[in-house]
Amino acid sequence: MKLGFWTLGMPAWSAKEIVEQAKAHGYTGVDLRCTRPDNGRPGGGGILCIESPDDEVLETRQAFEGSGVEITSLLCYLPGNRPAAPDWSAYTDDVAAHASLAARVGAAGLRLGVPRPAEGVSWTQHLEALWQATQDGLKREAGVGAVFENHTGGPSAAQLLVVAERIGDERIGVELSPDHSFVMQEDTLPLIERHAPWIHHVCFADRQVSEEDLGAFDGRFYQVRFESCVIGEGLVPAEKIFRALEGQGYSGYVALKWERPVTVGETVVTGEHVLPTFAKFMRDFGVIDA
Repeated sequence: MKLGFWTLGMPAWSAKEIVEQAKAHGYTGVDLRCTRPDNGRPGGGGILCIESPDDEVLETRQAFEGSGVEITSLLCYLPGNRPAAPDWSAYTDDVAAHASLAARVGAAGLRLGVPRPAEGVSWTQHLEALWQATQDGLKREAGVGAVFENHTGGPSAAQLLVVAERIGDERIGVELSPDHSFVMQEDTLPLIERHAPWIHHVCFADRQVSEEDLGAFDGRFYQVRFESCVIGEGLVPAEKIFRALEGQGYSGYVALKWERPVTVGETVVTGEHVLPTFAKFMRDFGVIDA
């Protein structure tokens, strides 16, 4: 397996600084945050957007070329709110625009958001239509693939993996997010065993039970909530997951997903602090390529 990280949750580094940080800590891949345009600039702390000028795209590409660090994906934020009915034509156009940007900057693929299904449409029907719209959007860029991440409030890993396998397009797979599987009460290990070829990318974070109002009862449900925590100190069964992936011959990236700072006692743990510790955490399992 290979070691990567998301730029989401990291300081506002330039492309050159991102490469320097990756090399300093032994990472060989980076997922770059690609946000919606805001007056021609990436909004919300993005590195790039589909309106980024050619010189900025080229500068980013050149920062990575020959460095030993690759752009494993663009973390794309396509509209995801529940509409009356998804506008699949607009979605296809959006995928095409991001695929073009990926090709220009030298990224291997896109991590795409999953819009919510319309009222009365099942997740299976919705995901099959999503795959078709994504295939249409990728047609002009043969070298660019796409992954969909299982996410709370969205599709489960099982739902995504079953559809990926049924459709069988090798360019489109799943970014497995074990923390979301854990929170959604999925058993990740059988999913890895059954659907490993369709896991194209893994992003890793950890979760612990929040003690606040734990067990509160509303007359029907008991409350159990999960919160972000330092990786390795939570409940996501990291070693079992990585051993299962190793056993299935997974050789892709495991990316650090550190979406926001975590407070431990009086210390605020940021993405910059976690980069070296996650690299050690992963290497201690002995599954990361030297």
